Amino acid sequence: QRRLRHGSPRPRLHRPHRRLFRVDTVVEQFDEVQKYDTDVVIDKQNNVTINVAIEVNEGCVIKELTSKLQAKIKESVKTATDLELTAVDIEVHKVEIKKEEIENE
Repeated sequence: QRRLRHGSPRPRLHRPHRRLFRVDTVVEQFDEVQKYDTDVVIDKQNNVTINVAIEVNEGCVIKELTSKLQAKIKESVKTATDLELTAVDIEVHKVEIKKEEIENE
């Protein structure tokens, strides 16, 4: 299992393709995402796959969030590089429950 980062402060860009594809910048635009990890994979045929693992706020509509996130990532990569993505895979690892809700139960 991947270790996820908080969306703020801005995560380190230690993988070379992250900066080019601006994936982290796109994910940070979504308030529902609390923590995330991104990975850009380019194979020998220049097929691009982006993997995103996220933790989300309780109460968000996961299907809607992941669809919007996929569309924004595809649009961003197309604008920045003119490449088509092979896949944008999004995994939801955890739903964050607010601390005060747990204490009230």
